[in-house]
Amino acid sequence: TVQHVGAVQPAAHAPPAAASRGRPGGGSVWTASPDGAPPESRLAVALPEEEFTYIERPWSHFLTRWAAMDVEIERTLGPEASFSLIDLGSCCGFFSLQAAVGYPQCTAVSVEGSVGIGNGTTGVDGSEDDIIETKAIQTHLRWIDKLQLQNNMIAPEVWDYQRVSALAALGRPIADVMISLSVVHHIDNISVEQYRAERLSKVEGTVRLMSKLLQLAPRHFVEMPDRPWMDHMYDAFGTARAFLGAAASASGRHWSFTGPLCISEWYGRRELWLLEEVGQARPPFPAQGLKALFGRTLGCSQAAASVAAADQSRHQARRPMPQPQLQQQQQPSLLAVMARGVIRHLKRMFAPSHWMLDKLKGRWAPKPSSGPHKMRECLPLIVMLRERLKYALTYREVKMIVMQRLIQVDGKVRTDMFYPAGFMDVVQIEKTKENFRLLYDTKGRFALHKISKEEATY
Repeated sequence: TVQHVGAVQPAAHAPPAAASRGRPGGGSVWTASPDGAPPESRLAVALPEEEFTYIERPWSHFLTRWAAMDVEIERTLGPEASFSLIDLGSCCGFFSLQAAVGYPQCTAVSVEGSVGIGNGTTGVDGSEDDIIETKAIQTHLRWIDKLQLQNNMIAPEVWDYQRVSALAALGRPIADVMISLSVVHHIDNISVEQYRAERLSKVEGTVRLMSKLLQLAPRHFVEMPDRPWMDHMYDAFGTARAFLGAAASASGRHWSFTGPLCISEWYGRRELWLLEEVGQARPPFPAQGLKALFGRTLGCSQAAASVAAADQSRHQARRPMPQPQLQQQQQPSLLAVMARGVIRHLKRMFAPSHWMLDKLKGRWAPKPSSGPHKMRECLPLIVMLRERLKYALTYREVKMIVMQRLIQVDGKVRTDMFYPAGFMDVVQIEKTKENFRLLYDTKGRFALHKISKEEATY
């Protein structure tokens, strides 16, 4: 059953439901701000905006969402509570870092699979090592090391319907709190084939996925996207709140809803809701054993932490040393001695010649993402749409096209404009009803060969 508790009416200046659909960033309203406190007052650690924002999502959205969640965590668990938290789709780790710093007794696990937009789609076809090399996880690791956080670890793995079902089958929550901000639709997208294998319709599969996610924790902070994402869910239930209510009923547990805690305007209207399990509390897995549920975790090196602790004790016992001398005495952290990682840029003069890029239009060329084709044997979607088909003139216009989920490669929607399409791949553009097959011309260059809708199926 579903009980609506502590409903907050949207503020008069809240973003309208569809006024900004299709536009990137807008306002974010913290609807339950206590005594009009600014969101910045709830920050546990000041983090640089340029390292944690993505896809033009305004910085205010990060501040208001964390402030709203922080107030509720403090209300339900207390400021000194010992609890476990899973940040599903953590991206650069902004919310995990705030929780780990603000609640020292908290154990925060950041699950990042790189199957969405903020951190690319490396996880769809890549390995765990590829996911770890993404910019978001590298940023998160750098700050974990910089802040010497022993209570925050990263789990680089992809969650799909089967993974969520396996965790739900354990029969008990795996954490006290779960944060799922604009991530459920990405898990849903990569689970369609698994729904079919269980003979579920897309709506049934999505509801069952969300119901199993709810079984993993007694408290959930959930933010759902607006259309055009999860159109089938909106067609069936009308609103994100009604969908969450259906999933809560399907979970077999009793839930109370609080919210919307926050209303944000980013490619449509996005509401943040708190779902709390009502009734006899089920004890989750001990925080000490949470790590065992994940195949691989990354965090602050024990060596770096011990060196920092030793330096701190010496610093307290002796007269303060000048900062340059103190830095020279510290041992380098684990991340400081690691290789610099994958090169993420590509100069235009070194781009494959068959892309046929104009040499006078800039210094840089788009670097293809990891995928099924090698860099020298692929044609990124951004080159295809901007340079070949001329459907876009700028980087931003290409991003808007793929973000609207209009491009399919081999029958699968691709929202990464750097996705590497290759030989014999079928590219479909829903808006124009066009289908292309990538072939080579007599000079070894990619040619977009127009085909029929029937031929596009094989």
